Amino acid sequence: MPLIEPIVAAGMAAIVGAKSAQDAALEPSAEPAFELSFNLALVSEYGGRRVSYSEDEIALQGGIDLVEKSGWSFGLWASTLAKDADADLELDFYGARSFALGAAEISFGASLYTFPGAEDWDFGEAQASLAIPLGPIDATFFVNYAWEQENLGDQDNVYAGMNWTSPLGRLWGAPLSLGGSIGYEEGPFAIQGEKLDFSLSLTAEIEEIAFAVSYVDNNLQGSEGHAAWIFSISRTF
Repeated sequence: MPLIEPIVAAGMAAIVGAKSAQDAALEPSAEPAFELSFNLALVSEYGGRRVSYSEDEIALQGGIDLVEKSGWSFGLWASTLAKDADADLELDFYGARSFALGAAEISFGASLYTFPGAEDWDFGEAQASLAIPLGPIDATFFVNYAWEQENLGDQDNVYAGMNWTSPLGRLWGAPLSLGGSIGYEEGPFAIQGEKLDFSLSLTAEIEEIAFAVSYVDNNLQGSEGHAAWIFSISRTF
């Protein structure tokens, strides 16, 4: 009997092992460790931080995002600039780490902004954000800080504010959403020492293509302070 029991146990183990292997083969494969996405947009004007960077000229924009399931993300984003600018292109590299905090998400990251062809334009910036649902509104509070750098005239720059979006329902089957932002900036990018800006947008998604119209404005004086209507067509895939 003592000799038979191990043989039976081994046989049962072999059967169970074979069954487990079959079950594993039938189960769906594990989720990929990384998710890669691309985005492309055509905008009537590049209004970076609610200030025109393309001077009423159409801008082509696009990017690549790589998100790791543990919370790391990395990306590359590009945009054309004004034709008479020293650089024809803005090329941004960024990375961040996100953490779940109940229903909210907190993120810390950094970006490197480069402008091929232009001298003394490149700079780095650290970012922190908190995304949280507030009833029907998805709100994101953010702080961007560019430390003292030679290309910023040895000055630092702070930009803080909030972005939000909220669904409005459907129009002829197309999902509609309302969005907006408000921001305060102090430093060289505020142009006149300090700046308050805001925007309001309406977006419709048709066949995975987003059509948006936005109103942007700031409190700057002169040509930098003009309000604008910006139209865009974008796709993420």
